[in-house]
Amino acid sequence: MAGIYLFVLVGWPVLILAMAGLIIGVGYSIPPLKFHYRGYGELLAALAMGPLVTWGSYIVQTGIYTNPAPLIVGIPNGLFTLLILIGSGALEIDACRAVGKITLVLLVGIRNTRYVVYVSIASCT
Repeated sequence: MAGIYLFVLVGWPVLILAMAGLIIGVGYSIPPLKFHYRGYGELLAALAMGPLVTWGSYIVQTGIYTNPAPLIVGIPNGLFTLLILIGSGALEIDACRAVGKITLVLLVGIRNTRYVVYVSIASCT
């Protein structure tokens, strides 16, 4: 109901962001999308929990959707989300491998994961 209210109040940008959030959120682990099982769930979650959240908040509060600043401001939040998910993936690497779940840690390898972490942390500062 809140989403419908915001759509009526602000307009189509809220609808587009809500649909993107819904697709990423539901598609993260539920078939047929299962983003987290295909190696890009962590990146999509970082996008959803960082830039898209701050941009959506900005649009709702100001009605302006052409300003890229909220996207940039949301990058650190997204990167912190990415770091949490990388840590979780590193802890569950054997279980993920056993069930055929492809995570970012499995894609880049456990040894190279540290470089992803270093770049993410450096990008936050």
